[in-house]
Amino acid sequence: MTRRIVWTLLVPTCVLLMLAVVPLAVSLTARERVAHRDSQRAATRVIAAAAEEHLSDGRPDTVVRKEIAAAARAGDCVAVYDSSARLVTGTRCEAARGDEAEELVEDVLRGREPEPPESEGRLLTAEPAGDVRAPAGAVVLARSATPLDARIAAIWGWSAAIGVAGLAASVLLSVRLARWVSRPLSTLDASAQRLGEGALDERADVGAGPPEVRRLAATFNTMAARTEALVHGHRAVIADVSHQLRTPLAALRLRLDVLAAGSDDTTAADLAAAQEEISRLSRLVDGLLA
Repeated sequence: MTRRIVWTLLVPTCVLLMLAVVPLAVSLTARERVAHRDSQRAATRVIAAAAEEHLSDGRPDTVVRKEIAAAARAGDCVAVYDSSARLVTGTRCEAARGDEAEELVEDVLRGREPEPPESEGRLLTAEPAGDVRAPAGAVVLARSATPLDARIAAIWGWSAAIGVAGLAASVLLSVRLARWVSRPLSTLDASAQRLGEGALDERADVGAGPPEVRRLAATFNTMAARTEALVHGHRAVIADVSHQLRTPLAALRLRLDVLAAGSDDTTAADLAAAQEEISRLSRLVDGLLA
């Protein structure tokens, strides 16, 4: 019974935890990815605005180099391309260069919004420098995906911890509930067996278990008390009847002995048979008294 109660409670709990924790973790993961991508695109737009002043207006590249240096200190890789997809400037790291970066630049220069790929553990974003339809160039920024992966791993780790904690709490509550219900029933079953074996003074514990089990134990005790009173009363009646029968049987045996002493052979045989029947009846009465 304990196992059935535990499994009955655990299965719905596992299903509810899966339906609650997994979608929440997926939603938080998607939100983290979007936030990371938006932050990266915002940083790319800042550099693209500075690059547009240099590429289209012919201003010195002081501002754009300053923004590139700030991005490098933050751990990002930056590459600035002109309208001919030629590299103008950038950071020393080459994660923002290469075939994938050039494909992004070509898409941006054609006025399309490319899908940012991931290269060597870094997420790439590309933004136009100037007007989207006729950009003066493009900026590619590569940012490490390690912080994002760490946050996603933390989300799933906390989700798993919450699920395990919920499951552990459910197991603990299920076991306690199962024992709270099954132990009084097991005790009541043992009491019923002992009562059936003749222990008329056997009583069940009425202070444990749910109210229904306590009421059942109280009903069992009432039945046991009535059974004990009935059996004891029956024994008392039999003992009283036996005592009442022994006196007339003894007197009848005595009179038969007297008659047998002064009778002929035929009568003596009949009296002997009568005495034998009285003896057998006396043994029956003695058996009832025993």
